[in-house]
Amino acid sequence: MSEHVPVSDTSNAANRELVDSQPPDNQTHWTDGIELPTECVSCSEPFTGDYCSVCGQKRLTRRHRFGPMLWDAITKFIDYESGFLHTLIELFKQPGVVARKYASGEKQCFISPITVFVLGSALQLFSLWLVQGQLVDSISARFASQAANNPEMAKQFAKAEERIGQPLPELMANSYINAMQQGYMYAGFLFFCLPFAFGLKLFHNALGEPFYLGETMIFALFVFGQTLIITAVLTPIALQIHVSLQAAVGIISYIVMPQWAHGGFFRSTAASRVMTTLATVLAIGCFLGAIFCVGLVSLAFALFTQLG
Repeated sequence: MSEHVPVSDTSNAANRELVDSQPPDNQTHWTDGIELPTECVSCSEPFTGDYCSVCGQKRLTRRHRFGPMLWDAITKFIDYESGFLHTLIELFKQPGVVARKYASGEKQCFISPITVFVLGSALQLFSLWLVQGQLVDSISARFASQAANNPEMAKQFAKAEERIGQPLPELMANSYINAMQQGYMYAGFLFFCLPFAFGLKLFHNALGEPFYLGETMIFALFVFGQTLIITAVLTPIALQIHVSLQAAVGIISYIVMPQWAHGGFFRSTAASRVMTTLATVLAIGCFLGAIFCVGLVSLAFALFTQLG
């Protein structure tokens, strides 16, 4: 039997929807009276403080002005006891402890792990953009040197360059750079963070550590984001020494960082560290495999476009 709905309630609801859908008239504006509302704008519960006691909506105490917004952003950035700067400082002191506190619900003092990951990706892409020209020249010279020492390879390179009208080593270097750029965006999340988090959960659960995938993902995002920040700083420096050092710095960072963060999040036993190492190797393998495949696809697409 259907529930009877009073006609007055139905008409009132229809009138509210009609009013909400209509633009304000010429006499009023939606910004009029938005400061210090007496009722919650989300659930209409009367305010008894600065936050709604039902849904948690914060009460608007002042209109949004550019100056205070900018100042709030600056103070949020430089505040040592909470927010962005505090999170970075603590990550470089005890990365595993930050992940553990965040996973335990202590979120007020830290920015989210996905924010750390996005920040690290942005810095790494910026660093790669700064050294892209030098990196392309170094990789192109390396491919050209290999071809010079191999007559058959040099012959194949010459045939390809006649058809595409561009030096093949340069095209291969650009494909490699494109693959690295993808690796620091979606591929880093899909092919490093996800396998890393899954491996951590699987291997540590085998030792009796009852982690959920979301908890190990918090650890993975914090660690990978911090690693990206570190490699973003070290990449230009390493490239000035040798192009191979740049790749070596990246690999070493991805191996060392999880071990550094391990103790604050997982048990500090030899078996537990072995499990973290296995998860790291799994993630690095997936990540490098993805970069290799993306590079091949990028090169094939570039060749197809050139040959048209």
